[in-house]
Amino acid sequence: MKRNVSASLNFKKESPEQKVAFGANIVVMLGGVVPSAKSNTSVYASLPVPVADLEDVNNRLFDANAAAKTGAFVDIAALDNVVAEWNDKFSLAAVFITSVAASNAEVIRAAGFVPTKSEAQKQPAAGGTTNFTAHTNGKKGAIIARSKKKIPLAKGYVFTAVPDGVEVTYEGNVMVLTVADKSIYITAHTKKNVEIYNLPSGVPYNVSMYGFNSSGSGGAAASQQVIPQ
Repeated sequence: MKRNVSASLNFKKESPEQKVAFGANIVVMLGGVVPSAKSNTSVYASLPVPVADLEDVNNRLFDANAAAKTGAFVDIAALDNVVAEWNDKFSLAAVFITSVAASNAEVIRAAGFVPTKSEAQKQPAAGGTTNFTAHTNGKKGAIIARSKKKIPLAKGYVFTAVPDGVEVTYEGNVMVLTVADKSIYITAHTKKNVEIYNLPSGVPYNVSMYGFNSSGSGGAAASQQVIPQ
């Protein structure tokens, strides 16, 4: 049985930076800037979302993502709203391209989208962790751990806060803990920064993190010792 090919919607799962790069390419391809035997600007003129609107929301996503890096709540909330709008508009464009492509993968690629058959390729494991920091934040028993930059290809993050005398080793995606009578705090999150609560005051913790995705985990950051207040 022949499998129907459509424009993948996996771009909705990407980071804002990846969305902006992807969206910029879509705007170029649908705008007819790149000539192609399969590219038809007269057909693209019937898009449910005009190319100019796609370009506008892509530019606004770039600006909103830059503003959100300050960490301000209002800017982060604004980014979420623009991401939702971006997802909706580019999804509508992808569905339209699927309908006009009639399972022709070349037509889908000519429009800048990815045919679904290519999703069978295995994704590489997440990259190594760099620019990691850990410190107190002025609250009793609290540590903030974060990576200043996104870990390449990571879909989630694991943070550890380990007291002295406890050994932590990594075997692929499995964390092996050697524990005496001390507690170890492990937090998994889809964000690259996390606050670890309810740690004993005055007890040194060695804090680290690593990124992971469906294909594996990246290297862990060198641990940094933090003593919660």
